[in-house]
Amino acid sequence: MLNLLTNALHAIEDRQRADGSSGGRIDVVLDRAGDELRLAVGDDGVGVAVEDLERMTDLFYTTKEVGRGTGLGLALVLGVVNQHGGRVHFERREPRGLVVEVFLALAEEGA
Repeated sequence: MLNLLTNALHAIEDRQRADGSSGGRIDVVLDRAGDELRLAVGDDGVGVAVEDLERMTDLFYTTKEVGRGTGLGLALVLGVVNQHGGRVHFERREPRGLVVEVFLALAEEGA
């Protein structure tokens, strides 16, 4: 969760620097999607280029400047979620921003 929120904050800060705007929005939603728990973190930051979508979870891959990103955050998120049998979905927002959804199976009652 911390990695997702930090990335969203950085994306908003990058947009503010790029276009001189102020403000920004991070949306966090936790709900049930069928037999899964869905955590969604979305922002209205700079967004992600189409060519970067496939590499975002690659270990040590980052589009951030030196000293700001290590390329570990999303790789760790994906690893932890996969270890728990879940999945991660990325969706570009138009005209800007990104939504990251984490899906985890709900525990059976009494388990």
